[in-house]
Amino acid sequence: MSPRLLVPAGLLLAAAGMALMTRIGLHSGYVSPVVLPSLLLIGLGLGVVFAPCYSLGTSGVTDEDAGVASATINVCQQIGAPIGTALLNSIATGAAASFITAHAAGAAPSRVLLAQAAVHSYTVAFWAGAAIVTAAALAVAPLLRPGLAELGVSAARSDIRPRGVTTDRHTRPSVAEIATDGAPACVELKGAS
Repeated sequence: MSPRLLVPAGLLLAAAGMALMTRIGLHSGYVSPVVLPSLLLIGLGLGVVFAPCYSLGTSGVTDEDAGVASATINVCQQIGAPIGTALLNSIATGAAASFITAHAAGAAPSRVLLAQAAVHSYTVAFWAGAAIVTAAALAVAPLLRPGLAELGVSAARSDIRPRGVTTDRHTRPSVAEIATDGAPACVELKGAS
């Protein structure tokens, strides 16, 4: 199946799971009709997204550069996750603080009020997360061109080199050979042959 269909559909499925999670309440359990189905939708949606994204990120890359391409995708994911977590945590903290301020009436907040504020903050964060993931689905859908599913890693062309480079696959080109149009390299490296 084409990543052009899988990625936006998976993101929308995850967004739907997050939107369903906004129905959480003070007494919602894990196996309740809210939490477990929502988590399953989120997991299924993101599971559908990650494999095609990694495949697209490494398609058309030569065997020599496949590790770098995969590492770049991994780094982006590892940086994006804590930024997203920090953003949603900030949104949730602000929502909890404003809920307590609006409902405490000048007295010290009770345990029930703190629990209600926590649930309210979760709900606001889930709505924000659903909006962000929906926006990602809408942004990525037009970016995925038709025919990307046919690319695959096998389509990577290892015979493409800068003009003037005549090395075989197992020989590293010299600095001069890497220069564009066969012109001499701008920088001479000491010891480079």
